[in-house]
Amino acid sequence: MKNFLSKITTELVLTTFLVLFSLFLIHTYFFKTYLNTGYQDWIYQAFRVQNIIDYGIVSWDNIWANGSNYWTMYQYFPHMLAVYASKYLSLSAPQSILVVSATAFIVLRLVLYFALRKLGVRPLISLLAVLASLTLSQQWLAIKEFTIFVAAIFVPIVILFVKNSEERVDRFSYVASFALAGLLWTIHPVLGLVSTSLVGWSYLLNFLKHRRISDAILPSLAFLASATPFLYQFISSRGEFSNPFFTTEQFANIALPYNYLGLSLPVVVFGAIAVVLSIVFSQRVSRFGVSLVAYSLLFSAAVLMAQGGYLPEGLVGTQFFRGMVYVGLVFVVGIALIFQSLVKNVFNTVVLVMVAVLSSALIASAIDVSSSSMALPSNNLESPISIAFANRAPTGTVFYENVSEASFIAPWLRQSGSYNTHLLPSPISFRFTNLITQEIAGGAISGKQAKLIDDYSRVMGVEYYLVSQGSAITTFPKRSNLVSEYKIESDIVSGDRSYQLVRRLEPSYFAYITDEATYNELNNNKLEMPSVQTKTYAPWDDAVTNYSEAIVAGKLTPVVVRFPAKNRLSIDIPSVTIDNPVLLIMQSWDKNWSISDQLNLENTNIGYMAVKGISSVKQVNLVNNWPAYHWYVMSSGVLFALMFAFVSTVYQKRK
Repeated sequence: MKNFLSKITTELVLTTFLVLFSLFLIHTYFFKTYLNTGYQDWIYQAFRVQNIIDYGIVSWDNIWANGSNYWTMYQYFPHMLAVYASKYLSLSAPQSILVVSATAFIVLRLVLYFALRKLGVRPLISLLAVLASLTLSQQWLAIKEFTIFVAAIFVPIVILFVKNSEERVDRFSYVASFALAGLLWTIHPVLGLVSTSLVGWSYLLNFLKHRRISDAILPSLAFLASATPFLYQFISSRGEFSNPFFTTEQFANIALPYNYLGLSLPVVVFGAIAVVLSIVFSQRVSRFGVSLVAYSLLFSAAVLMAQGGYLPEGLVGTQFFRGMVYVGLVFVVGIALIFQSLVKNVFNTVVLVMVAVLSSALIASAIDVSSSSMALPSNNLESPISIAFANRAPTGTVFYENVSEASFIAPWLRQSGSYNTHLLPSPISFRFTNLITQEIAGGAISGKQAKLIDDYSRVMGVEYYLVSQGSAITTFPKRSNLVSEYKIESDIVSGDRSYQLVRRLEPSYFAYITDEATYNELNNNKLEMPSVQTKTYAPWDDAVTNYSEAIVAGKLTPVVVRFPAKNRLSIDIPSVTIDNPVLLIMQSWDKNWSISDQLNLENTNIGYMAVKGISSVKQVNLVNNWPAYHWYVMSSGVLFALMFAFVSTVYQKRK
């Protein structure tokens, strides 16, 4: 009894210390409202959470890039945690994200500690391993992105499943592990990728020893069934525009901005020692620990290849390198298992002194990494967008470089761009944003570029540009080669930056009526999706210019689009004398649109919508809803995972 109480006391003391130290590192997140990350991810997640609170998970939203489905290929789990935190703790959307992130930061250490103890690692070594996890710099970038960090809690659980699978030698042993890996794609795709590759790595090593090819059938079925929600979205969204930048080595380097691939010097040193020990004491070290370390090293090597441009675009496009935040945890567990297998008596005086010294070093490193890498929270988020439109109500869309910030701070505005350029059915808004922010960043702009921006603005219905002082857009009021008239409406100072608000005075519209002959001329070719090469956008530029020139020439008659709800469009059709009129809707086409009166809705060559057969129609109404089976499919992953886990458990007990 005394020995039992001593063990319980040890566990309580160590876990209490880990909770308090983790709380010390991240406590400010519990008391602030916003996170100053320096880029768009975090405020975008706040926008999503707020949108769920206000409207639910809608299948289409008219405020971004002429309408988009920003939940396509994206998972709701972390956002729903924030929604419930907001509801039950009476927090704002951004506050709820901070609280969920901070709570996950602490809970992850407890889950990791108890996973290590379950794996047989002694308390003091488990303590060192968890402290080492607090030195991982990449986790602070993951916190800035929110969703990828919250998912990290599942990594220790996956490791436990893999260990259990390795210990069993039967055809059901890997069923539960692959089922869990499949399900985790729905929590976050990068988590799913890392989990699947880790389970697959373990299976491969065991397959070489005592498995048959037929043994892979049931685990494969378990994986595919549990991954159904992700696979359904992935397959159904094929063909949508994918931002080509995400397939480049430049993005692979930007995604890992810290030294040591987002790990830390202590973890790298411990890892090197673990590798040496594994070679010298190959018969004594933990085989499972060696497997985890080997997996982590191979994954890191693949990341280095991606950063050097040595991997194909398709593989780089999976963004697997972002999984280093998870691989760091796998690496730490593997190192702990190797050290554990070589330390016989952790209460040896020498060992205790070493633990004390290493703990102090790791604590100092964790504090140093957090102070240099964490985003600082605040209670205020100053934005020029709120100043610029405090007394204005635009009828068209607005360009601002930080579209996520604008969407959250000024949700009544419709944005010309989108954070989700990789989910849009058309590259038009991405191209338009690049024309403004990159190609004319130096302040000089040619007549051809100015004309092209004007054409894009007309087709996209852009009315305002909020740009930095001195931007080439601010020269537009002085240009004579533009069809539209431009005016600088105001100068704005926000923080230490100065902005100017430029207005395009030509009225903005989002729908037009034309004759079928003109429509056929405009829509007579299928456009290939562009790559990272600028010249691949030329066909899109030409198509947009054709639409713009048709508007200027009066070949397209403007009509007003109303948005009764986030996922609805309504257009009153005026009396026209056009034979076979066609309605062009300058809002993004999506497969979930349904239309009134059995009208024919089709996708145009630039990714917008066209409606034929409107001769006798007074009003056109479109609604965008998830398919009837959507939520059944999205919940199927959990059901399949539970079913296969149950089958595996029953078989194990019977055995």
